[in-house]
Amino acid sequence: MAKESGSTRITPNLGPKERRLASMVLHKADASVSDIAKLTGYSQSVVRHSLDKFREQKILKRQTYIDVYRLGLSYSTLYFSLVPTSKRETNRLIHHLKASPRVSYFVALGGDFDFCVDICVRENLELFDFMQELSGEFGALFNTKTLQPLLSLTDYPVALGEDGRKCQKNLSFGISHEKRVPVDQMDHELLSLLSNYPELESRELGKQLGISSSTLYYRVQRLEKAGVIRGYRYLVDTSAFGLQSFVHCVYLRGVSQKLRNLLIEFCQQTPCITYHLECAGSWDFEFGSSVHTALEVMAVVNDIQHRFSSAIAKINTIPLFLYHKGSKYPFPREWSTEAIFGS
Repeated sequence: MAKESGSTRITPNLGPKERRLASMVLHKADASVSDIAKLTGYSQSVVRHSLDKFREQKILKRQTYIDVYRLGLSYSTLYFSLVPTSKRETNRLIHHLKASPRVSYFVALGGDFDFCVDICVRENLELFDFMQELSGEFGALFNTKTLQPLLSLTDYPVALGEDGRKCQKNLSFGISHEKRVPVDQMDHELLSLLSNYPELESRELGKQLGISSSTLYYRVQRLEKAGVIRGYRYLVDTSAFGLQSFVHCVYLRGVSQKLRNLLIEFCQQTPCITYHLECAGSWDFEFGSSVHTALEVMAVVNDIQHRFSSAIAKINTIPLFLYHKGSKYPFPREWSTEAIFGS
């Protein structure tokens, strides 16, 4: 994750102990303080103090990992660059996209594109409505754009400390043949609060929903067993650890599942890779990396080109500058289930 927008803080100087602790809690956001203490060998007071510090400095941000595909929804990723415009108008666009109830993920980029947003919809008509809304509000704002239907996404823990990815869980979702999981209004409100207010404790969450702790526990357990809640994790500000983030768009000459499986295996075995996704659009495969130097970026790109030279037409590497928004379920609590999923 790149540095969050609006942040003016100085990058903190984190020692080996803090780096190792941060590395351990990535994708282990459901672990208790005592569990983390046992895994790291640090005292509970050290763990608690460090986690509080990470949250205050916005180094780590808790996230409930929700699979919207199990709910009958899907993501499309819009990459775009802007026509020359004023800084004020650009800021107005940023504010609009951050507040949009259908924007799940929003980052600022460099190179060929200025921004990337993930749009969460039920059907293509809603995607068309979203694009129409942008044009109605901002006019001819796109200089270039490409729309990528997202087939699957897998996130890997960022390797920050000496433990790398050891004992840490990958989280993924995507298109499947599994039946849609039905949810009611209470489920929707629970998912909205978990996604948009991750700092809420269980007691406050139950109070907000007007339900008992046992009912809350049952609801969460049911959504977890159904595969809607895939797990819990922390988003990490990689810049706090001296890392630079990049997006790599891979154009393939073929789209066989065997080739995709080999690319996925490459991502799993390369510690600096933070995610991969399969898509159906201008490019076929995408992965992200967080590295210390540009030389490491070149090494990763050269490695994948060497291994798959005959299958890869081109790799476009794009720097990721600012993280604006991340919510696996962006819909506001006030919306009805009919507005999101239909009748």
